[in-house]
Amino acid sequence: MAERNAQQRKAAHPKLSLDQLNKLKPKERILEELRIKPVTAEVTTTFSITIRWDYLYVTGEKQAQLTVVEVLLVAHESQICAVWASLDVSPDVKHQVQLHGSMWTSLPEDAVDVAKRQVYLGGLTDSCPGLVFRVRARHAVGWGEWSPQSEILQPLPTSRPKPVLGLREDEAYSVDVSWAEHARMPCFGQILCSEVFVRRLVSEPQGEDGNIIENLGDLTSAGFITSLEDIRVYSGRGATESTVGCAATQVGQRGQRPLLPGTLYSFRVETTMGLSRGDKRYNSRFVSKEATIKTQRGPPVPLSPCETQNLTSNGISLSWVPPLCDGGAQILRYRVFVESLGQRDADSLDNGHEPEEDEEVRCVFEGNTTSFDHDFTAADQGQRIGFHILAVNELGESKPGRTTWVRVPTAAEEAEEIAFAAAVASAADAREHGQMQEGLVVDTAAASDSGETHEILASPEGMVDLPEGWNEYWDPASEELFYYNVYTGENQWNKPTGLPSDARKSLVERHASETSQEREWRLFRKKRFRLLHHLHKTRKEQAAAANENPLAAFRLSIRRDHLVADSLVRLERFGIEALQSKLQVVFEGESGIDSGGLSKDWFLAFSNAMLQPDYCLFTRTERGEYELDPRGKLVPEAPRYIRIFGAVCGKALFDQQLVNAPLCTALLRRAVGSRPSLDDLREKDPVLARSLEWMLENDIQDIIEETFTVTSELFGAYQEVELIPGGAAIPVSNDNKIEYVDAIVDWHCGGSARGLLEAFMEGFRTLVPMELLRDFTPSEMRLLLNGKTEISVEDLRSGCVRYSGGYDVESEPVQLFWSVFADLTQVDRGRVLRFATGCDRVPLDGFSPLLPFTLTRSEFDKEALPTAHTCFHQLVLPPYETEHELRDKLLFACDHAIGFELT
Repeated sequence: MAERNAQQRKAAHPKLSLDQLNKLKPKERILEELRIKPVTAEVTTTFSITIRWDYLYVTGEKQAQLTVVEVLLVAHESQICAVWASLDVSPDVKHQVQLHGSMWTSLPEDAVDVAKRQVYLGGLTDSCPGLVFRVRARHAVGWGEWSPQSEILQPLPTSRPKPVLGLREDEAYSVDVSWAEHARMPCFGQILCSEVFVRRLVSEPQGEDGNIIENLGDLTSAGFITSLEDIRVYSGRGATESTVGCAATQVGQRGQRPLLPGTLYSFRVETTMGLSRGDKRYNSRFVSKEATIKTQRGPPVPLSPCETQNLTSNGISLSWVPPLCDGGAQILRYRVFVESLGQRDADSLDNGHEPEEDEEVRCVFEGNTTSFDHDFTAADQGQRIGFHILAVNELGESKPGRTTWVRVPTAAEEAEEIAFAAAVASAADAREHGQMQEGLVVDTAAASDSGETHEILASPEGMVDLPEGWNEYWDPASEELFYYNVYTGENQWNKPTGLPSDARKSLVERHASETSQEREWRLFRKKRFRLLHHLHKTRKEQAAAANENPLAAFRLSIRRDHLVADSLVRLERFGIEALQSKLQVVFEGESGIDSGGLSKDWFLAFSNAMLQPDYCLFTRTERGEYELDPRGKLVPEAPRYIRIFGAVCGKALFDQQLVNAPLCTALLRRAVGSRPSLDDLREKDPVLARSLEWMLENDIQDIIEETFTVTSELFGAYQEVELIPGGAAIPVSNDNKIEYVDAIVDWHCGGSARGLLEAFMEGFRTLVPMELLRDFTPSEMRLLLNGKTEISVEDLRSGCVRYSGGYDVESEPVQLFWSVFADLTQVDRGRVLRFATGCDRVPLDGFSPLLPFTLTRSEFDKEALPTAHTCFHQLVLPPYETEHELRDKLLFACDHAIGFELT
């Protein structure tokens, strides 16, 4: 082909001079001026070629009325190649073209840019043979000659050399990857991004002596790279100015997803480069050949924090689960270390550092069991004691994980706790018999140690002795208790004096006349108050012990139109432990400052978005609640995302915020440390629940032919799953039907998505330990997380409401507002509250005296729309004169209010 092209150029007569052109006849001159030079490649990438041509004479372009471009596929006549042609690199329309071997094919006229004399041909691959182009132009007098055929043009080759892999002596879970990159040459442009992909090569990961690792699902959920498909583990610019042509990364290093020890992995590198031409960018993608390496064995991975039970002033029970990965060698023993904050700072162990030899960290247990009972001394009472466990195999000790800290109660505190538990139990018994239960007195000095919250926290009635009309509140700004009189509006810092006995007598009389619903609500508020008091007090103690500011803020900067993606990226980057700090939300591009309103908005928006089916985390039940989606175990990112979601729910509880996450009863029951029951299954599948009840109540001998298995369906694929090890060979009988029913209930109430369930619980308990929630019921947990779904106009109006700017309770616009608000649906009431306060629900304790729901007069006339100051719960109303006018403009403002601005 190249020889033929050369002969064709030689045969073509040379360019004529102006005198020679003038001697030609008009038609001959026009056809001569239509002659075109050979086509050249202006820009070539790995999957495209941009061709260009020029006329032999400057007048040729003016003479051309039509231009035709043809392309020849230099291949056997049976070969076909599908490409697309367009005007430029980023077209609105792509014209599909099929090229046949050894045949000229005309490109569509709409894909030919006559003005720029170019065509962009995309969709090319390494397997595409060479292409030859020719062009000719037409005038009214006839066609000009075909241009000489171009050289054979091909896209750039994509293949690159293998990356270089290396192991480190002290790292069993990582691999060093380095690769050579293209220099910044004009034909390639500059490096835009380099990506490293890894996949496991063997069908099953092997343990020591070739044994199959059984907990592959748990390892995947924990973040280990176990997939047989490619996973991207690095994305960046790669080479820098100081290291042009060379780049490296460490896959599996601390803070990243680790590799399995003793396992064969394959690595490849893909590099994207961009070449700029004017306002266009032409990208090329280069893919390296695969390189393989087998990771080495090493010490076990760090253990998860140990679980604590039966904490008393005399001792504690510890238990832990074996490490998810034993490093490729059998665990020989565990070592339990104990330390006291009274002796040293806890930073080193909390960050996973090895304890120094001169630090007073004692090993109190060494053995092969996964539980241990530790005895406290009298000196330990009132101190914070930390425990961490190391796992040992033949290759060494694991690095320390996070230390579990507990505060050892004093004998007096233990007695008070026992008394409170007895009071709660007595109250529950009194509920059943319609009796009254007095509240437990709490020391206000202890209560003043609680940490900051976003909302004013009110002490429930009966928690402290106060005169009639006085309530106790916690002010997060000053970190002090203050007192407010609901009758006079007076507030003060000092505890009011009076006749507590008279107040107690009046309180007893009110409790005697309250309904069972009012009594349950009062007891719930007591439990909630004690929970939040304990959480904030513990956080403040931890911050003081670590020499940290308990009010230090974690800044979460996100884009509103990328709220979920930005939130997940930042929380993954900083770790969910960052949520233990005060949250400060920033919406990029908005000037609003987070004094509580932006956080409210973020909690509701983020939690609602994570329930959407696109993430495969939750699925909606017929009752409108959400349960875990078993499909999530097929999504590699799902365990990480739902762990973050669980931590956000825990943070909302910690900060007295609300989420928009109506979780099912079974999941909430697990959150308080209980197993799901038949009643929970009945909410989801009443037919199955009735069948299981029948099994329990009747003789099933020779009637039920089931085994301990269940059929799982995912994306149309059915699989039989054993409920217990070897369950396929265990028939259900009268002797084991109770165990069978328990297993079925567990499977249908979260067990089918075990990895997601454990990830959610891990995230949630990062901020709220499970032992603090055992006294709550699932319905109370739903109330803690989601708040009251019903908005009562009477309760709102009779609570802490303030009028300002010239308005009072008798003002006509105020009367119009309450009349309109009462006529709204529950949904529209929520929209108004969200517009005014940032949340579509009333706080569980109602609006506080320091931050009441406020109606204030606008400086604008009745033609203006309402505005709001969400951080101050303030709705600014112009002086409307009719209900119709107020309703229309209020709902219009609610519908079109997006984002926060300073006013």
